[in-house]
Amino acid sequence: EPREKREDEKATAQAIEMLGQLLTGAVQSLSLWWGDHEDVPRERLVAVAMDFAWLGNQLQIQQAALSNITSQFPGFPTPQQIRPISGTNYKPRGSTGIEIGGLMPVVNAPLRIYYGYNFMRLNTVVTPPQKLPDPSLFPNQFTYDQVLPFFGPLRLRERKGLVSFTVGRTF
Repeated sequence: EPREKREDEKATAQAIEMLGQLLTGAVQSLSLWWGDHEDVPRERLVAVAMDFAWLGNQLQIQQAALSNITSQFPGFPTPQQIRPISGTNYKPRGSTGIEIGGLMPVVNAPLRIYYGYNFMRLNTVVTPPQKLPDPSLFPNQFTYDQVLPFFGPLRLRERKGLVSFTVGRTF
């Protein structure tokens, strides 16, 4: 188990290496399976592989921070563990673009201007769990009504393209 604490650094390194070999074999096996089942979308395949590799306890809230939140909002349910939003963290990303480069006169420094197009961008709506705060935590109904939109659906959208430039030095 790579998450266990060990006094011997070599044993820890070997445990991590063994886990890497297990994951490599599993992903290779899944990719061979996918060759026979090409009707399965790539996004679903990546999501399944990442769910398999996810240890589950990697994102945690520090106890001091959790106690601080719980003391300030006693009736509000607080999570013990952070969970990634499904379908967003493992989505394959891809982009393409064009670049124009040249030397700036006088200073003789390279200048690059480029455009990138994100053709596999994330554009989805996520609905959080509906655990609304107790209205008694707020001084009045107006304040409570102002907070409710933060518990509604959230649009996650990556930008379509990017135009940028960079100036570098020659060595």
